[in-house]
Amino acid sequence: MSTWSPALEIYDDTLSPQRFNGALREGNAYRGPPSQDIDDAWDKILYHGGALVRISRAQLLKINASEYAAEYTQEMGGGYIAGIEVFHQLHCVNMLRKATYMDYYLPRMDEWKDQQTLRYHLDHCLDMLRQKLMCDPDLGMVTYVWAKGWKQPFPDFSTMHKCRDYTKVLEWARENYVHGINVADIERAPGALERDTRP
Repeated sequence: MSTWSPALEIYDDTLSPQRFNGALREGNAYRGPPSQDIDDAWDKILYHGGALVRISRAQLLKINASEYAAEYTQEMGGGYIAGIEVFHQLHCVNMLRKATYMDYYLPRMDEWKDQQTLRYHLDHCLDMLRQKLMCDPDLGMVTYVWAKGWKQPFPDFSTMHKCRDYTKVLEWARENYVHGINVADIERAPGALERDTRP
């Protein structure tokens, strides 16, 4: 689970029952062969590729962030640059999805031209997702079912879960989004600390 976050204000203890779609051979809005519809569906849940938000010094200290946390200049409104972890995690799932259709996405994605950087990015994503799953393990049970014409039983991954309302995350990101600022356009605040290497 999350450590403290300013976005936690959006949730109380209400969880909604939801049955996951775990069918092996059935598609949905987020999976299947590459298409504009699938890419658009992923774009909607990623909210502007990650939605940079502004947090205060007090909030920064509460989340136990690095001393090197980057600040916005006062001309840009001050505060610290942050992103919501779930958007990075979903970015990683989407990146891995696209990598399974490399022949389709490679010619369409300039940032994939450098194969070594792409490999670093994919390995980073795999390991971030591994850490998340090991930090917050799902202890739900996957039962097995019999199917006509088959000798062995099959796992039924369409299991029940108790879920937070993801639309609230999108709403919070929209309300706290730093509009019109691309990370490449952010100016360094005077006196900003610098690490010796990038993370």
